[in-house]
Amino acid sequence: MAVMSDGSLASASKDRTVKIWDVETGETKNTIPLYNHSLKAIAALSDNRLAIAIDNLVKVFDSSTKELSKGLSGHTKAIHALLPLPQNKIATAGADRQIKIWNLENSKLERSLLGHEDFIRSLALLPNGNIVSGGDDKTVRIWNPKNGECIAVLEGMSDYVYKVAVMKDGNIAVGVRDGTIEIWEPNSKMQLRKFRGHDDYVYALKVLPDGTLVSGSADNSIKLWNRESGELIKELKGHYFPVLDFETLPDGNLVSCGEDNLINIWASKKLENIMTFTGHTKPVWTVLWLTDDRVASGSEDKTIKIWSLEKGGCVKTLTDHQDQVRALCKINKDRFASASSDATIKIWDLHKYTVVRTITGHSRPVRCLSVSDKGDLASGGEDAMIRIWNWETGKELRAIEGHDDYVRSVKCITGHRVVSGSRDNTVKVWLIGTGQLLMELKGHTLPIWCFYELSDGRLLTGSSDQTMRLWNLLTGEVVMVYKGHSLPVWAITMGEDDIMLSGSEDSTIKTWDYKEGMMIRSVIAHSNAVWSLDSNPNPKPGLIASGSWDTTVKIWAFIRKNTAKKEDSF
Repeated sequence: MAVMSDGSLASASKDRTVKIWDVETGETKNTIPLYNHSLKAIAALSDNRLAIAIDNLVKVFDSSTKELSKGLSGHTKAIHALLPLPQNKIATAGADRQIKIWNLENSKLERSLLGHEDFIRSLALLPNGNIVSGGDDKTVRIWNPKNGECIAVLEGMSDYVYKVAVMKDGNIAVGVRDGTIEIWEPNSKMQLRKFRGHDDYVYALKVLPDGTLVSGSADNSIKLWNRESGELIKELKGHYFPVLDFETLPDGNLVSCGEDNLINIWASKKLENIMTFTGHTKPVWTVLWLTDDRVASGSEDKTIKIWSLEKGGCVKTLTDHQDQVRALCKINKDRFASASSDATIKIWDLHKYTVVRTITGHSRPVRCLSVSDKGDLASGGEDAMIRIWNWETGKELRAIEGHDDYVRSVKCITGHRVVSGSRDNTVKVWLIGTGQLLMELKGHTLPIWCFYELSDGRLLTGSSDQTMRLWNLLTGEVVMVYKGHSLPVWAITMGEDDIMLSGSEDSTIKTWDYKEGMMIRSVIAHSNAVWSLDSNPNPKPGLIASGSWDTTVKIWAFIRKNTAKKEDSF
């Protein structure tokens, strides 16, 4: 199978046809009859073209003209693997033990790569542009396509190599005839891990956008693996004969095909809007999960609204603030706090929705709140101050001065520390007990608006520079930079299974594999800027709340990454 440039799906069959499908409808868009010829491989090329291995030739189908090219001739036996390369080139390999590099611009053979001693079944591309090949000589070889040199030979496979795939860390996954999957490190030429679970040949391997390894076998099963531990995450059942190939569709869903003549589409993780709350008259600055059923939102309209998922609407409107409500923070199971442009902080009874205490001390609007591991309340405001409070008495414990412009975000983190982000473009880490500046994090080029502390103590930040960054708070170093938003990033939270979510002024919520730095999916979430995100602390529902400039609060269902199910077949 292959996914075309326009999102269509191409498949090649033993019925000696290639079909191009509309994935949404399951209807055939084109059928390419090849009559008495053998079809072993297809590959998608740029400009909605398709390379087709026909016997020992490669032909190119142009979907716009419906024409099939004359063909690239050079192999002496059937071609079984195709690999598109940069600069409009393609690598081919098969039963004649050769890999050939072709220039599709002029249909010329550039070079042949010789070294395999038996049938070549699979090709893959490393991030550096080198080619990986595997075959019946029980070896995996790495080639420089520019000069044809064999750089490395990985030997010691337990059986014929039916499939090779490149992992996100650059290691090579190898599907073997004996039903195992071997993970090899190309530089050391060492086998790192061996996954056991299939009862027959491994014909198909695919690395999903989040790094999960998927395998398909002659035992009719599809298995999802933890790439680091080799642990079997899930088995997908839906084919009745051997599973032959995988592709990933533009929407992130996995599609599989098998000898049962089925093409199955499997639903993967999606962020779906399941409920929209309307009632605020001005932008929603902040959202907060209070309970599994209740979400609070604070707005420029000076109100806090309490929403019930069960009742499907607003159950309470709190009007005690005299200006915009800029931040909400849960203190414990009985109390939450709000911060406002009226320069006050209010402590609320979470059950009665009444004000327990009003805290004053900031001289200008209060923009952010966070609770420490010892129960202290931290606030930041347009007076450029960070203030630490005993929320039960309303007493100020400490005033921390150190920013040159207003403090937009604070986050209390482990070790009784607080992180602050300011419109002065700096991120600073302070010791709450003394107010001592411990560290300044340098990397963002514009103001920092949001934080999230991970369970391992590292910190995520979002900024007007349109990026998120992952920080090591022991060294102050940037571990990773996440790019994908086109406008400032206003909110970060974490969903289940280590999926990071970011909300932006570009109206999208994006999901990320934060460990790999890869964006998984982008959703146009609101009709205007996404100002706030909060995830339900109870992991079972897996729900996310968002607040927007468009005045709405939305609830999103985050489908867990390993709960794939068959969505459609054709």
